[in-house]
Amino acid sequence: SMVARGVSAPDERVRRLVCLDAAEGTDAAEPADVGERIAHWIDVASAFAACPHAFASQPDVAALKAVLAAREPNWRDEVVALVARHNHACGPDGRWRPRADPAHAIREPLRYRPAEVDAIWARVTAPVLALDAAGPTPFVRDAAAFLARRQRSFRQFDRRLIEPAGHHLHLDHPERIAAAVEAFLLAPDTQ
Repeated sequence: SMVARGVSAPDERVRRLVCLDAAEGTDAAEPADVGERIAHWIDVASAFAACPHAFASQPDVAALKAVLAAREPNWRDEVVALVARHNHACGPDGRWRPRADPAHAIREPLRYRPAEVDAIWARVTAPVLALDAAGPTPFVRDAAAFLARRQRSFRQFDRRLIEPAGHHLHLDHPERIAAAVEAFLLAPDTQ
């Protein structure tokens, strides 16, 4: 969804667009509340900056792998091991934490505006392939409405469901995702 917003101007440099498990983003909010949301965001961001261990940690790699495997039941053992080692690091205290800025977990103060996103998507001229998890996703509040809006907005839209899959469908089924993306990108242009 985020990348699709960036290719909205008719542009010959974008030949095709692939969206993996597109998320709708945060819910729309009242414009009058923006000042309060920004103040809250600044307070939370300041608290995160003062706390270097804001993410939950695990005592060792085995515990980390167990947490990842429980959270992502579709991942194979080698994917769990890869994500554990690549996306996490052992801190000076010997505990394993995500290699990420804890501030990324702070909810943004400026809200998603569906009407604006629809207008942006309607300007995308490139063919779009959407690969979505067949199951529920935690990032779309009204999946049916979001999917209908997205399909209506893009001019050339092909949606494929991947199952079983969750939010990280590229890790759930890397070979299937790679094959679908490759076929789409290598397909001859019809225009």
